[in-house]
Amino acid sequence: MAQNIQTLTIFNPDSFNRTWDMANQFVGTKSTPNTLLPKAYQGEPGAFLIALDIANDPNDPQRVLTVMQNLDIIQGKPSWSSTYVIAKLNSSNKFPDGVDFEMKDLGELEVEYEDWGDVKGQRVKKKLKVHNRSCYAYATNRSGKLIKGATIDMVMAVKEGWYQKNGSKWQTMPEQMLMYRAATFFARVHAPEVLHGFKTVDEVIDIESSDTLAITPAPSKEKAKATPGGLLAKANAAVSDTPKASNKDEKTIDVTVIDESSNQQSQTNITPKNDEKSKSLPQKLLAYLESQGLTRDEAGEFVKQGLKITSNDVDQIQLLLANTEVIDIKLQEFIAQKK
Repeated sequence: MAQNIQTLTIFNPDSFNRTWDMANQFVGTKSTPNTLLPKAYQGEPGAFLIALDIANDPNDPQRVLTVMQNLDIIQGKPSWSSTYVIAKLNSSNKFPDGVDFEMKDLGELEVEYEDWGDVKGQRVKKKLKVHNRSCYAYATNRSGKLIKGATIDMVMAVKEGWYQKNGSKWQTMPEQMLMYRAATFFARVHAPEVLHGFKTVDEVIDIESSDTLAITPAPSKEKAKATPGGLLAKANAAVSDTPKASNKDEKTIDVTVIDESSNQQSQTNITPKNDEKSKSLPQKLLAYLESQGLTRDEAGEFVKQGLKITSNDVDQIQLLLANTEVIDIKLQEFIAQKK
């Protein structure tokens, strides 16, 4: 006689408590997280339960670890990695031969696009020269019919604001980004069950952040007193006619951070320097955050609350600086929480 096994799920009241207990044991706590898991799930039983529910889909059962490795929580929203979407298309019963891509090189051209001006609500026309390429995803279904997805090109990337974002991968790896976006567009129309209604990580970074108003340089100390909130306030109303701070204003900054091992606060002095070679990793991190429009107080708060690292965690800082996309994602989450 086959053994009757009850599936653990958050929507089964008979097993919810056991599922919750399992989630807490699996992810660990904030102070002692399970570091083998992706960062978004460490000490976060709620995030684990979302991954578990997706993995228990009766129409597409998966290993929960596979879901967790490919489902990031960006700005509080579950977001798939683009490689996962391609993998799911390749293993889908809908397309026996998997998905492929058609890439064309269209040469250089000048693209006219609209961007936010210095005044809130103002749109201005700009021009940008790019090397244009186009790409679409295609696959053959079970009946032998060729299915084509939407064509994505660099003109679209510029006009939608993806290309010119700070740190954009569209500038450094355009062909890869074209295939990622083409696969996502294909899946959204021809295999929506693959996405479960979620966006991909690069879509969240490109699309949901592309309508942000342009941020002018940080105000001087006098203007900052009259305009509290720095970047957080300027996200709703850009500040204009801002004088640039002189070198004599660069003093030692006290940044409060949390030591995760002891869960206590400590004070860290960071002194900005102009010589890039002499900057320590914490100083480089501070310089990057200031380049994104944060005031020094906001940078300290973001390090403490958004990144949740200490100034002595040089390995973590080095990883963040090597992939500033992670910092940008965390920064968007931080700003959204403050609004």
